[in-house]
Amino acid sequence: MNRKKRVLHLLWSGRAGGAERFVRDLVMYADTAHFEHTVCFLSRGGSFAAAMEKNGIKTYYLNMKTGFSIARGARMRNLIKHIAPDIIQSHCRNYVANAVIAMLSAPKKVYFEHGSDLIAKHQSREVRFYKRFSRYYDVIMANSHYTRDRVIELTHVDAQKVIVFYIGIDAARYDRTRRDETLRQRFGFTDRDTVIGTIGRLVRQKGIDDFILVATELAKLHRACRFVVVGEGRMRAELEEMAKVHHVNVTFLGEQLDIPSIIKTFDLFLFTPKWEPFGLVVLEAMAASVPVVGYSLPGMKEIVDRGGGVLIAEREPRLLARTAMDILTNQEQYRRLQNAGRTNVRTNFDIRTRVRDLESLYTRLLTTT
Repeated sequence: MNRKKRVLHLLWSGRAGGAERFVRDLVMYADTAHFEHTVCFLSRGGSFAAAMEKNGIKTYYLNMKTGFSIARGARMRNLIKHIAPDIIQSHCRNYVANAVIAMLSAPKKVYFEHGSDLIAKHQSREVRFYKRFSRYYDVIMANSHYTRDRVIELTHVDAQKVIVFYIGIDAARYDRTRRDETLRQRFGFTDRDTVIGTIGRLVRQKGIDDFILVATELAKLHRACRFVVVGEGRMRAELEEMAKVHHVNVTFLGEQLDIPSIIKTFDLFLFTPKWEPFGLVVLEAMAASVPVVGYSLPGMKEIVDRGGGVLIAEREPRLLARTAMDILTNQEQYRRLQNAGRTNVRTNFDIRTRVRDLESLYTRLLTTT
């Protein structure tokens, strides 16, 4: 009887980001008869990492810090030797971790490019990473066509090595989750309120400042609008102050683990990042029957153009606010977007299908020399 193939995932931290949520769902829906997954957090844990452990996912923590350390590299090498994986799948660019991976003749090596830093304006560190380490990976997976194009354009890595692999979510979980009116009440909202929300780390990339600008315009158009931001980050105090300056009431909920229940309290999902390689939270909104409005960005378009939302080309808060109001006041369009979004996620981004496709890739990789 063949033993299970072991896959080791490397993540930087245990925060509730898109990469972390994808890895959790990947492990939860894996074919456990043939694959055994382990997750290693290179730096620290966190509430999301703790939730993974609670779900029975095998996890390790190396407590690394940024910067070079022979001791940390040795600790990681010992862990890899202990686990003896058939495949290492890295989701981060930590130089120590990748130097250790580069020195291994086995196992097979997969790098998953989630794209956020690569798409930013200053990518010199990311370009250096690819120059040093890309040749050691058997496959580089990009979470969108846009991310793949950027990897090839900026780093000149072998294009045949870079493939597009869309991540997914558990669509059925959002179908099972019912809208919890008591949760809306706990947040201070009434039945008459229109709740417009977003989810993301409170960092520049996620454009929460732009969300506040659009919220300011929406509040002028519709007094019953209430605004919610889910996520934590270093810009929280600055963003809370910005909301006060603009005289718009924005509820900052911090990091939340039960995204399906939270997102079901929204009537509209407003997504305004500065740059976005894909947009996992857009899938989550659509799966929850919440229409999406936002600024048009290449990675997001690959999702939204299939149905479930409206993106505008101009980065203009008043125009986006009017677009949002048009959707909220047109019940036929609203229902059409709800249905299209659910269908889009089930058809193209359901985690079960994505996991089976990834396992097929693993199998092909392990059978090639």
